[in-house]
Amino acid sequence: MAGKEREEAERGQGARAELALALDWVAALRGWSAQCSALPQVREVLARMAPLRGAAEPGVDIRQIDLDGVPVEVSRAMAAGPDGVPVEVSRATAADPDGPVLLHFHGGGFTIGGPWDDRLYLSRMALALGGSAVSVGYRLAPEHPYPAAVHDGTTAYRALLESGVDARRVIVSGGSAGGGLALLVLREARRLGLPGPAGLVLQSPLVDFTVSGRSHTTNAATDPLTSRESIARAVTAFLAGADAAACSPLFGDLAALPPTLVQVGQDEVLLDDTLALVKEMSAAGVAVSHEVWPDVLHTWHGFGCLTAARVATERLASFARAQTAIPAPRGAGLAEEK
Repeated sequence: MAGKEREEAERGQGARAELALALDWVAALRGWSAQCSALPQVREVLARMAPLRGAAEPGVDIRQIDLDGVPVEVSRAMAAGPDGVPVEVSRATAADPDGPVLLHFHGGGFTIGGPWDDRLYLSRMALALGGSAVSVGYRLAPEHPYPAAVHDGTTAYRALLESGVDARRVIVSGGSAGGGLALLVLREARRLGLPGPAGLVLQSPLVDFTVSGRSHTTNAATDPLTSRESIARAVTAFLAGADAAACSPLFGDLAALPPTLVQVGQDEVLLDDTLALVKEMSAAGVAVSHEVWPDVLHTWHGFGCLTAARVATERLASFARAQTAIPAPRGAGLAEEK
């Protein structure tokens, strides 16, 4: 075996070994969740286990705030939104106050999760950008069905701009259901006449609420985290009777979106959501690119045991810096190129 082939084979073996560790976390989560009799208990289990998946990097100050005007770090200038949407800010210790701001929407099928859910990813983005990452704690279904989450996300985005943050410094981010929510928020923000952000980064986004992508079947045996059934249940709870096709980001107006980078795993049931989204965005004239990754889990960016999480996050950060015309801060590199 040639040296390059051997190196690639060893790298593949290492990635699969890391993936096995991530799957141990998935199995533990499922085991604990199976003992829960109600959704609030599942949410509690996820909150306790999130740090085991990936804790925040050192050198990042994380403070929980809300949009009631509490003057903490970058959010000190945020105006109070009508619903007091809770957020969590991850700010690099030596952040540039005029640096990029990442506005992130967490995943969880619109029914679980919170602003604390992606701390590893958010802290790495804050460090790589030399700026801040703001994770929005939007209201969850079924207690608060559509369009409550869209309203909360739009409130947070508007408050960020009204605080004095230039939209040209803002990168919107979303993972899984949060990816779909990010698109819905930007559509609503445009309807309200708000300026669009500089860029958009999505991780394994859920954008087809009709759950009709072929990969729901073809990748059913290779995706250990999500399934057609679990996504259909989540979407049903979120929509609460609203029309799935009409509410789907995939089938809505995608024109005027900012430059976008989408990442997805090749073995995910949501693979076709990404491929269809990229096709529709491109047809709408959006500058969009995508990456399909092997040997990863759904929204793998939050798994501390995966080298691919570091590399993928650095790619997203590099893209975000390019959109905000911000050079990489010293020491911002998180990993070697993929």
